[in-house]
Amino acid sequence: MTETATDTADRRVKRDLRRIRRAQRLRNRELILLIFAVALTVGAFTLVQLGALGTLDLGILAIAVTLCALAVALHIVLRIRASQADPFLLPVALLLTGLGTAMIYRIDLAYEANDIAEQSNAGAHQLLYAMLSLGLCGVLVWLLTNYRVLFRYTYIFGLTGVVLLILPFLITGFLVSVGSAAGLNALALGDELAEVVHPPLEAQAQGAAQLLVPERIRQEAHVRDE
Repeated sequence: MTETATDTADRRVKRDLRRIRRAQRLRNRELILLIFAVALTVGAFTLVQLGALGTLDLGILAIAVTLCALAVALHIVLRIRASQADPFLLPVALLLTGLGTAMIYRIDLAYEANDIAEQSNAGAHQLLYAMLSLGLCGVLVWLLTNYRVLFRYTYIFGLTGVVLLILPFLITGFLVSVGSAAGLNALALGDELAEVVHPPLEAQAQGAAQLLVPERIRQEAHVRDE
């Protein structure tokens, strides 16, 4: 009986050790992939600035580095509170967010380089939103002791995700439709004002010809035409 209890205890210890080692392997794998994602994110912002500006903007780079630091902090939280979590989600999310935000930031620099009146800061805003999401994710993982309670709200979370996914398209379509209507009205009003304020192009050309060509030459040309 004593040997059986001892064997059972040994098996439990070995099973627990395997779980710990497996969890460490998962988190180490996540850390390696996270370092790769951090390097690509910072490198993307650096290449965008060097290619578009020829110099480095330390402000936007500091925000990108802060985003990567928050991702590393979330990795530490996962290592402590959710050691069995999937090791690919965080690195893939950081990589896609970093590369996508770098592309948005490149468009912002194009606005600035072409001296467009409406400057865009969408890249910096996207980085701030990503930092906020990482912070909220870390708080949720730290406070949620039993993730299985979330299974009760599977369909609610799914429906919310679909709505949030479609929402940008709906808002963009509404703004484009409103902007198109306003743009057409502005064009029509501009044409009416142009007709009132400025004479037609043909009248402008005739007036310019009368000012530039002497009267004698115009009379001779009129005689030849007859």
